[in-house]
Amino acid sequence: MKIFLLVVTGLLLTTTIHAQKLPKVKTPKVGNPLKTAERTLDATVEGDTKTLHKIVEHTTAYAVEHYKMTDLVTKKDVERANDEMYAFLKWKMGSPTAAAAQYTTAGYSHFEKAYGDEAAAALLGFELPKEKGGHGEFIIPPVLIQLRLAVARATNQLAAQALQDTYGIPSFISAMLLNALAEQEANTLKRVGINLPHDYDFPNGLLQLTMEARRDPQGTRARVQKLIDQKVAKK
Repeated sequence: MKIFLLVVTGLLLTTTIHAQKLPKVKTPKVGNPLKTAERTLDATVEGDTKTLHKIVEHTTAYAVEHYKMTDLVTKKDVERANDEMYAFLKWKMGSPTAAAAQYTTAGYSHFEKAYGDEAAAALLGFELPKEKGGHGEFIIPPVLIQLRLAVARATNQLAAQALQDTYGIPSFISAMLLNALAEQEANTLKRVGINLPHDYDFPNGLLQLTMEARRDPQGTRARVQKLIDQKVAKK
Protein backbone atom coordinates (compact mmCIF):
# COMPACT_ATOMS: atom_id res chain seq x y z
CA MET A 1 0.00 0.00 0.00
CA LYS A 2 2.83 2.39 0.91
CA ILE A 3 4.56 1.57 -2.36
CA PHE A 4 1.33 2.28 -4.25
CA LEU A 5 0.92 5.65 -2.53
CA LEU A 6 4.52 6.57 -3.27
CA VAL A 7 4.09 5.70 -6.94
CA VAL A 8 0.84 7.70 -7.20
CA THR A 9 2.40 10.66 -5.40
CA GLY A 10 5.43 10.54 -7.70
CA LEU A 11 3.23 10.47 -10.77
CA LEU A 12 1.21 13.44 -9.52
CA LEU A 13 4.36 15.45 -8.78
CA THR A 14 5.83 14.61 -12.18
CA THR A 15 2.60 15.55 -13.92
CA THR A 16 2.45 18.85 -12.01
CA ILE A 17 6.06 19.71 -12.86
CA HIS A 18 5.54 18.96 -16.55
CA ALA A 19 2.30 20.91 -16.56
CA GLN A 20 4.08 23.92 -15.14
CA LYS A 21 6.81 23.72 -17.77
CA LEU A 22 4.38 23.55 -20.68
CA PRO A 23 4.30 26.82 -22.63
CA LYS A 24 1.07 28.79 -22.74
CA VAL A 25 -0.60 28.45 -26.08
CA LYS A 26 -2.61 31.41 -27.32
CA THR A 27 -5.73 30.32 -29.10
CA PRO A 28 -6.07 32.32 -32.30
CA LYS A 29 -9.22 34.37 -32.65
CA VAL A 30 -11.38 32.95 -35.39
CA GLY A 31 -13.87 35.24 -37.06
CA ASN A 32 -17.52 34.37 -37.15
CA PRO A 33 -17.84 32.30 -40.36
CA LEU A 34 -21.50 33.29 -40.73
CA LYS A 35 -20.65 37.00 -40.56
CA THR A 36 -17.80 36.51 -43.02
CA ALA A 37 -20.13 34.73 -45.43
CA GLU A 38 -22.73 37.50 -45.09
CA ARG A 39 -20.13 40.22 -45.75
CA THR A 40 -18.72 38.29 -48.70
CA LEU A 41 -22.20 38.02 -50.23
CA ASP A 42 -22.84 41.70 -49.53
CA ALA A 43 -19.57 42.78 -51.18
CA THR A 44 -20.23 40.50 -54.16
CA VAL A 45 -23.71 41.90 -54.72
CA GLU A 46 -22.77 45.54 -54.11
CA GLY A 47 -19.46 45.49 -55.97
CA ASP A 48 -16.05 46.72 -54.78
CA THR A 49 -16.58 50.43 -55.42
CA LYS A 50 -19.93 50.64 -53.62
CA THR A 51 -18.56 48.53 -50.77
CA LEU A 52 -15.68 50.98 -50.30
CA HIS A 53 -18.14 53.89 -50.25
CA LYS A 54 -20.11 52.13 -47.48
CA ILE A 55 -16.88 51.49 -45.55
CA VAL A 56 -16.03 55.19 -45.80
CA GLU A 57 -19.47 56.30 -44.61
CA HIS A 58 -19.30 54.00 -41.57
CA THR A 59 -15.76 55.14 -40.71
CA THR A 60 -16.62 58.83 -40.98
CA ALA A 61 -19.73 58.39 -38.82
CA TYR A 62 -17.61 56.55 -36.26
CA ALA A 63 -15.10 59.44 -36.15
CA VAL A 64 -17.85 62.01 -35.50
CA GLU A 65 -19.15 59.99 -32.56
CA HIS A 66 -15.76 58.85 -31.20
CA TYR A 67 -14.25 62.35 -31.14
CA LYS A 68 -17.54 64.05 -30.16
CA MET A 69 -17.39 66.35 -33.18
CA THR A 70 -21.09 67.07 -33.75
CA ASP A 71 -20.54 70.72 -32.78
CA LEU A 72 -17.65 71.11 -35.21
CA VAL A 73 -18.87 69.56 -38.46
CA THR A 74 -21.70 70.15 -40.92
CA LYS A 75 -23.32 67.95 -43.55
CA LYS A 76 -21.00 69.53 -46.11
CA ASP A 77 -17.97 68.61 -43.96
CA VAL A 78 -19.15 64.99 -43.81
CA GLU A 79 -19.63 64.83 -47.58
CA ARG A 80 -16.17 66.28 -48.15
CA ALA A 81 -14.64 63.87 -45.61
CA ASN A 82 -16.26 60.92 -47.37
CA ASP A 83 -14.65 61.97 -50.66
CA GLU A 84 -11.27 62.41 -48.94
CA MET A 85 -11.52 59.04 -47.20
CA TYR A 86 -12.47 57.23 -50.40
CA ALA A 87 -9.41 58.58 -52.21
CA PHE A 88 -7.24 57.95 -49.13
CA LEU A 89 -8.27 54.29 -48.65
CA LYS A 90 -7.95 53.65 -52.37
CA TRP A 91 -4.37 54.97 -52.17
CA LYS A 92 -3.63 53.28 -48.83
CA MET A 93 -4.88 49.81 -49.79
CA GLY A 94 -4.14 49.90 -53.48
CA SER A 95 -7.65 49.48 -54.84
CA PRO A 96 -11.35 49.20 -53.88
CA THR A 97 -11.01 45.45 -54.40
CA ALA A 98 -8.38 45.17 -51.65
CA ALA A 99 -10.55 47.23 -49.30
CA ALA A 100 -13.59 45.07 -50.05
CA ALA A 101 -11.57 41.92 -49.35
CA GLN A 102 -10.49 43.34 -45.98
CA TYR A 103 -14.10 44.16 -45.19
CA THR A 104 -15.28 40.60 -45.83
CA THR A 105 -12.87 39.19 -43.23
CA ALA A 106 -12.82 41.99 -40.62
CA GLY A 107 -15.97 44.06 -41.12
CA TYR A 108 -16.51 47.78 -40.61
CA SER A 109 -14.94 47.76 -37.14
CA HIS A 110 -11.46 47.17 -38.61
CA PHE A 111 -11.64 50.35 -40.68
CA GLU A 112 -13.19 52.36 -37.84
CA LYS A 113 -10.34 51.49 -35.46
CA ALA A 114 -7.55 51.64 -38.04
CA TYR A 115 -8.60 54.80 -39.90
CA GLY A 116 -10.84 56.71 -37.49
CA ASP A 117 -8.08 59.30 -36.97
CA GLU A 118 -7.81 59.97 -40.68
CA ALA A 119 -11.60 60.31 -40.98
CA ALA A 120 -11.57 62.83 -38.11
CA ALA A 121 -8.78 64.76 -39.81
CA ALA A 122 -10.77 64.90 -43.05
CA LEU A 123 -13.80 66.19 -41.13
CA LEU A 124 -11.64 68.98 -39.70
CA GLY A 125 -10.48 70.12 -43.12
CA PHE A 126 -7.29 68.15 -43.68
CA GLU A 127 -6.59 66.92 -47.18
CA LEU A 128 -5.58 63.30 -46.69
CA PRO A 129 -2.79 61.59 -48.60
CA LYS A 130 -3.97 60.39 -51.97
CA GLU A 131 -2.51 59.22 -55.23
CA LYS A 132 -0.92 62.16 -57.04
CA GLY A 133 1.95 61.75 -59.43
CA GLY A 134 2.83 58.35 -58.01
CA HIS A 135 3.07 59.46 -54.37
CA GLY A 136 0.87 60.39 -51.42
CA GLU A 137 0.53 64.11 -50.78
CA PHE A 138 -0.67 65.79 -47.57
CA ILE A 139 -1.83 69.43 -47.36
CA ILE A 140 -1.69 71.52 -44.15
CA PRO A 141 -5.23 72.63 -43.14
CA PRO A 142 -6.09 76.37 -43.09
CA VAL A 143 -6.95 76.38 -39.35
CA LEU A 144 -3.37 75.43 -38.43
CA ILE A 145 -1.92 77.97 -40.84
CA GLN A 146 -4.02 80.70 -39.21
CA LEU A 147 -2.91 79.53 -35.76
CA ARG A 148 0.72 79.68 -36.87
CA LEU A 149 0.16 83.19 -38.26
CA ALA A 150 -1.47 84.41 -35.02
CA VAL A 151 1.41 83.09 -32.93
CA ALA A 152 3.95 84.65 -35.33
CA ARG A 153 2.29 88.07 -35.03
CA ALA A 154 2.41 87.91 -31.23
CA THR A 155 6.05 86.84 -31.29
CA ASN A 156 6.93 89.55 -33.83
CA GLN A 157 5.95 92.28 -31.38
CA LEU A 158 8.51 90.97 -28.91
CA ALA A 159 11.13 90.66 -31.65
CA ALA A 160 10.47 94.19 -32.86
CA GLN A 161 10.85 95.57 -29.35
CA ALA A 162 14.11 93.64 -28.92
CA LEU A 163 15.47 95.15 -32.18
CA GLN A 164 14.56 98.62 -30.99
CA ASP A 165 16.20 98.12 -27.59
CA THR A 166 19.36 96.62 -29.10
CA TYR A 167 19.85 98.50 -32.38
CA GLY A 168 17.54 101.48 -32.13
CA ILE A 169 15.34 100.38 -35.03
CA PRO A 170 11.79 101.72 -34.44
CA SER A 171 9.60 98.82 -33.34
CA PHE A 172 6.68 99.80 -35.61
CA ILE A 173 8.92 99.40 -38.67
CA SER A 174 10.32 96.01 -37.59
CA ALA A 175 6.87 94.75 -36.59
CA MET A 176 5.42 95.76 -39.98
CA LEU A 177 8.20 93.94 -41.87
CA LEU A 178 8.06 90.83 -39.66
CA ASN A 179 4.28 90.62 -40.00
CA ALA A 180 4.55 90.96 -43.78
CA LEU A 181 6.96 88.02 -43.78
CA ALA A 182 4.57 86.01 -41.61
CA GLU A 183 1.70 86.73 -44.04
CA GLN A 184 3.85 85.63 -46.98
CA GLU A 185 4.79 82.46 -45.12
CA ALA A 186 1.11 81.70 -44.44
CA ASN A 187 0.20 82.16 -48.11
CA THR A 188 3.05 79.85 -49.10
CA LEU A 189 2.03 77.16 -46.59
CA LYS A 190 -1.45 77.00 -48.14
CA ARG A 191 0.16 75.57 -51.28
CA VAL A 192 2.71 73.28 -49.62
CA GLY A 193 2.20 69.52 -49.93
CA ILE A 194 4.12 66.97 -47.86
CA ASN A 195 4.98 63.59 -49.35
CA LEU A 196 4.00 60.76 -47.00
CA PRO A 197 4.75 57.01 -47.02
CA HIS A 198 1.91 54.48 -47.16
CA ASP A 199 2.50 53.40 -43.56
CA TYR A 200 2.05 56.93 -42.16
CA ASP A 201 -0.23 57.06 -39.09
CA PHE A 202 -2.06 60.33 -38.46
CA PRO A 203 -0.96 61.89 -35.13
CA ASN A 204 -3.74 62.10 -32.55
CA GLY A 205 -2.18 65.21 -31.00
CA LEU A 206 -2.64 67.14 -34.24
CA LEU A 207 -6.34 66.29 -34.19
CA GLN A 208 -6.70 67.49 -30.61
CA LEU A 209 -4.92 70.77 -31.39
CA THR A 210 -7.12 71.40 -34.43
CA MET A 211 -10.33 70.70 -32.49
CA GLU A 212 -9.19 73.01 -29.69
CA ALA A 213 -8.38 75.73 -32.23
CA ARG A 214 -11.88 75.38 -33.73
CA ARG A 215 -13.68 75.52 -30.38
CA ASP A 216 -11.52 78.17 -28.67
CA PRO A 217 -9.24 80.02 -31.12
CA GLN A 218 -8.05 82.72 -28.70
CA GLY A 219 -7.48 80.33 -25.80
CA THR A 220 -5.58 77.90 -28.02
CA ARG A 221 -3.36 80.67 -29.39
CA ALA A 222 -2.62 81.78 -25.84
CA ARG A 223 -1.68 78.24 -24.76
CA VAL A 224 0.54 77.73 -27.80
CA GLN A 225 2.20 81.10 -27.19
CA LYS A 226 2.80 80.17 -23.56
CA LEU A 227 4.52 76.96 -24.63
CA ILE A 228 6.72 78.91 -27.04
CA ASP A 229 7.63 81.43 -24.36
CA GLN A 230 8.56 78.61 -21.97
CA LYS A 231 10.81 77.03 -24.62
CA VAL A 232 12.49 80.38 -25.32
CA ALA A 233 13.00 81.04 -21.59
CA LYS A 234 14.75 77.70 -21.14
CA LYS A 235 17.24 78.60 -23.85
